[in-house]
Amino acid sequence: EKHFKLVINAVLGLFSKDRALLENRGSLVVRKFCVLLDAESVYMLMAEVLSASCQLTPEKGLRVETEDDTENGPSTDEGKVEDPIVFSLEFVSTMVQTLNLILLTASELHGLRVLLSKAFDRSTPDGNKVIKKEDGNADDLFD
Repeated sequence: EKHFKLVINAVLGLFSKDRALLENRGSLVVRKFCVLLDAESVYMLMAEVLSASCQLTPEKGLRVETEDDTENGPSTDEGKVEDPIVFSLEFVSTMVQTLNLILLTASELHGLRVLLSKAFDRSTPDGNKVIKKEDGNADDLFD
């Protein structure tokens, strides 16, 4: 999983440096990842990396770079592999829109769409099991 996260970070880094690559081949790259690996894992890890790149932290304040700061790509703190890569807010927004479009339109992601629809259907036995909060209580999501 550590190597998988490194690959996702590298791909997102490439997309943030080269928007033309994201526009022209981003969908293909994400779809191929989802076919070759588990689509749920790909989307969950991308969501984790993107959300960690612009989270509010008490010690560091808002961790978001402007477009001017990211001309050389995402930044990392030297020597700290665990620190998340920081992407511009514009890139994160574009990437989320791209992932949403792929999720809604790609036939390869039909299984993930079904899983998501089951997650919000309380009438099915699996509805409360699919998505759970960190404390393990899924009912809080739907109240």
